[in-house]
Amino acid sequence: MKSTGNNSTGNNGETADDGTIRHYRELVGRLTLLDDIFMKVFFKDSPECVEYVLRIILGKSDLMVRNVSEDYEIPSVGARSVRLDVYAEDSDGRRYDIEIQNASQPAIVRRARYYASAMTLASLAKGESYSSMNETYVVFICGYDPFDKGLLLYTGKVACDQDESVPMDDGCFFIYMNCMHGDVNTQLGRLAHDFRCADADAMYSGILSKRVKCVKSTMSMEGGSMIMTVTEELRQEARREGLREGLQEGKQKGRQEGRQEGRQEGRQEGLREGIIEGRKDAQVQIAKAMLADNMSVEKIAMYSGLAVSDVLKIAASCS
Repeated sequence: MKSTGNNSTGNNGETADDGTIRHYRELVGRLTLLDDIFMKVFFKDSPECVEYVLRIILGKSDLMVRNVSEDYEIPSVGARSVRLDVYAEDSDGRRYDIEIQNASQPAIVRRARYYASAMTLASLAKGESYSSMNETYVVFICGYDPFDKGLLLYTGKVACDQDESVPMDDGCFFIYMNCMHGDVNTQLGRLAHDFRCADADAMYSGILSKRVKCVKSTMSMEGGSMIMTVTEELRQEARREGLREGLQEGKQKGRQEGRQEGRQEGRQEGLREGIIEGRKDAQVQIAKAMLADNMSVEKIAMYSGLAVSDVLKIAASCS
């Protein structure tokens, strides 16, 4: 197969550049609020959407968001720094961290604890009284069931084991939403649906639907300047799918054998195979699509992450 330039024309009269933009827009069309790349753009300069989401998840209809920052970093000297997906403050000084979590993470609860601690340390000035600390909320919006109990929402806070009436309010609250829950009979269930929905017209929320249309339209118009980012997101999406499938296979194998060792081995093997297969499949699909648009082998290798020799092999198999 000959290497061609960006302006080569395919059988349908479409140039290579046209084909790249078309594929890019198709990728944008498939993005949901559970995709980090899209979520951060979606909530940027949109406090009304952050406010809407927090009101529903927390059940506080009077909550008023004051400040919103995406990719908010809390630096730390001598310890691990924290970068929050979306950080917000309300009119009463309460602080919120909204995290999107697609891949299963065993340490998600401890991660939430660390994030809450970082937010607290950053908010308390030297000499201030502990009683002046404002409430802190860490909200994980998950593209899976984080605790495998079939619930739509999991919430937690400090409580006395011996007597729950004993006041132990430390001002930290932890919320985990399972967006794969199928119930759409409640406002919270409909919000979960909207987070996993790629079609703005199929969303229940008018405010979220309007914002999704606006952001996707802007991203589509920007074209090639974001192609590398979206290509990487596609690879990561395939990796996450492989992780989920591998984890499920590992769990099934472990249950069949009835031993803890079997579960651990199955998870590890399934995760390893899922990562490799998912990443490779995504790269091959990207390469095939670009070959169909007569893009150069060198550019295909750059965008897909494959070696030039691998792209040539794929081209030979398609000819």
